[in-house]
Amino acid sequence: MNRWLLLKDMLLTGAGVAVIFTQIVSSKPSDTLLVVGLALAGAQYLGPAKQIMSGLSGSHSPQAEQPESSQPSHSSSSAGGTGDDD
Repeated sequence: MNRWLLLKDMLLTGAGVAVIFTQIVSSKPSDTLLVVGLALAGAQYLGPAKQIMSGLSGSHSPQAEQPESSQPSHSSSSAGGTGDDD
């Protein structure tokens, strides 16, 4: 499976570089094709970028859970606050 991923990354990067090169030497380069070439050349970084982003959002998830656990205690204190108002 690792060979397939390596081959895929090499083919996508090679295709992207080829598209970029043809647009650089072209007399009328296309912005759209340059963007496509950049996307192909940078496709290998999508997987690691997704892992990094999920890791960052994963580190925020436990913090988000902590306020939720404090909310039930907050609701009990609000119930106690209602008792104090009576």
